[in-house]
Amino acid sequence: MDTNDFVNVEQARAVVFNRFTALLCQPEDDLLKRHDIFDTLKQAFSITEPDCSVYVEQMQEAVKQSTAQELLIEYTKLFIGPFKTLVSPYSSLYFGSETLMSDETVWVMDCYKKSGLQFDHALNDVPDHVAVETEFMYYLIHKEIAELDAGKPDESLALWENQQEFFNRHYKKWLPQFCTKLATETGSEYYKALSECMNRFITQVEIPAFPN
Repeated sequence: MDTNDFVNVEQARAVVFNRFTALLCQPEDDLLKRHDIFDTLKQAFSITEPDCSVYVEQMQEAVKQSTAQELLIEYTKLFIGPFKTLVSPYSSLYFGSETLMSDETVWVMDCYKKSGLQFDHALNDVPDHVAVETEFMYYLIHKEIAELDAGKPDESLALWENQQEFFNRHYKKWLPQFCTKLATETGSEYYKALSECMNRFITQVEIPAFPN
């Protein structure tokens, strides 16, 4: 794969992770109006994993059939409570820990720091939330491409290596479990399609080799 092909694939992967981040956050009215988020996702999948497009179409149709309030209620039931969390959005709980802020969480924070980021503790969440980790994947790819475009291949390679480590050592190990749990627990066609879409993308799409 030459540099241009590498950049095209990585740009598409970056878009996918960025859109996944938005779809994993608390749903708002804007989600029902912004069909471009799904159109852009399908365009990115045409480069990375065309078979995922069918799930995006299912999400679009489910959103048309739902109100923001219905999606918010399902989101709260799945990821927040009130009595118990049906699907934990925190990676540490998929690595054998019974509490948040485990050794795995510390490792995740070290990955953020190594890549030039500091976790904002003002956020009303912990560093290993699925949306935070997914946005980190986007950041790594986006920054990697920017360094390559700036004529800094060594800096770009370092970010690519960080992406490899974070994805293979951590992200890819727990996201399929999260997706399977989500598909089992939800009664929403929207969240079922999202879980199947993410699961296929994470398990089938590999990080492209860095160009020589």
